[in-house]
Amino acid sequence: MKHLSLLVFGLLAWLVAGVAGTIPATLYRGDSRDPSTIKAAGGFKSKGASHRLGPDPVATVFQHVEGTLKYPSRDPYVSTSSDLAQARKKAGKTGYVYTIDTAGITGLFTDVAAAYAAAQKRYGHADEKEFAALGTIPWSHVTSIQDGKGKAVALPTKRAAGADADVEVDVGADDDNNNNWATDWDHEENTDDLDALDGAAQDETPVLRRVAKPLRV
Repeated sequence: MKHLSLLVFGLLAWLVAGVAGTIPATLYRGDSRDPSTIKAAGGFKSKGASHRLGPDPVATVFQHVEGTLKYPSRDPYVSTSSDLAQARKKAGKTGYVYTIDTAGITGLFTDVAAAYAAAQKRYGHADEKEFAALGTIPWSHVTSIQDGKGKAVALPTKRAAGADADVEVDVGADDDNNNNWATDWDHEENTDDLDALDGAAQDETPVLRRVAKPLRV
C-alpha cells in the first residue's frame, strides 16, 4: 500500500510538472516562523511532510490553493510568490520574508495561474502570483531574509540550540480559515514523534552496576 501511495504521488508530480510554466529565478515566502526554526527543519516543508501519515498522494494544487485539505491537513505543497509585496503581506509585521533561489529546484514548482488556465478553471487569487512547491524547499536555497518591517536579517550560521533537524517545531496554530497561498504557514505538530522524544527523555535513568572486588591472595 505504501509503494502504491508513492507511485501515485510520483505520478501527480509528473502531471503537475506538465503545467509548471516558467519558474522565476527568485521566489519569496512570507512565514511566521523565525530563521533558526526553518533552518533546523532543513527548509520549508509542507504540512503533509510533517504528518505521521505523510503527504496526501492524491491532493491537487487546486485543493491546496482553495484550502480544502483540512482536518488534519496533509497538504503536499509549500506556497511561495513571485511578488515580494505579497510575501510581505503574508509575513505581517511579526513574521519574516525569505528570498528563495530556484536554480536547480525548478522541478518542484507549479505556476498556479498556469495550472488553473490549463484546467480551464477560474483562479480567484491571481493577484497572489503563487508558485506552489511540491515537497520541501531546501534551506540551502534561502539567499536572504527580511523581517516584517523590511529590515535585513542575517542568515543563521549555527544550528538552533536543542533543535532536531528531523522534528518540525511549531510557533503558531494553523489558520484553517485562510484559504490563500499561505495556508501552510505553520505546520501541524507531529504529536506522536514529540511524545516519543519525551518518553525517551524520561527513560534516561542512570544504571548502577556492581563491580566485583579482586580477591586477595
